[in-house]
Amino acid sequence: MLEILGIAVLAWIAFYYVVFRPPRMRKERVGGIDPVQAATRMKDHFDETAHPQDLLEYRPFVDAAADLSRSERTDAELLTYANGANPIVACMALEALAGREEDEAPTEELLGCLNLPSWWARFFALRALDARHDEPIAPRVLTQVDDTWSQPLLAGVMAEFLERRNGKGDTPSVQPLLGSISSTRFNALDRLVKASRSPLLDQVRAELRDAARERVDVDLLAGIGLLRGPEDGPEDSRP
Repeated sequence: MLEILGIAVLAWIAFYYVVFRPPRMRKERVGGIDPVQAATRMKDHFDETAHPQDLLEYRPFVDAAADLSRSERTDAELLTYANGANPIVACMALEALAGREEDEAPTEELLGCLNLPSWWARFFALRALDARHDEPIAPRVLTQVDDTWSQPLLAGVMAEFLERRNGKGDTPSVQPLLGSISSTRFNALDRLVKASRSPLLDQVRAELRDAARERVDVDLLAGIGLLRGPEDGPEDSRP
């Protein structure tokens, strides 16, 4: 009888804690760590890192990212942190996203993080894109880069990402996407390819050369009036 009574009391306490606990306690449980406070404690170490990879060997960073990943914060909330002004918080949030195993990845939002001001955060954006996608993603990543990806550190980070994706059968062929990207994106990718020594980009180099030749031909024909678009209307046949 006493055992049954004890079980009933424990069940009631558990029920009370879940349903009636104060909002402040509920918030701490749902949110996990405070990423801004955690980032403040890491700042000195963060400022001394020579490469974003160094953060993965720093236990406080790894633990904080794992805590955020396990928390009840949504992917959208973590992406808000990723796009915020604090680069340490951004890195933590993106690594937290990489650690999640949900079937549906926030692909567009992660691609949008590739050109964040913090180069360290870009490294973690690539890690999240890699971890959350079994399907090919390398071509979309390459056609998203801006001019700064031709810098040696970022070009090396991209080469490492492509190596990992290649091991998953994700080849970086961009030819199907080149017709849909702007000249700015096209030129940025061209600069990255020229700056990189990765043999995995050999195919992309050839695709860019062919596409650039086609673009020149189109511009040339348009310049001498031999190429007309539908908006030009019918050709004037008057003498």
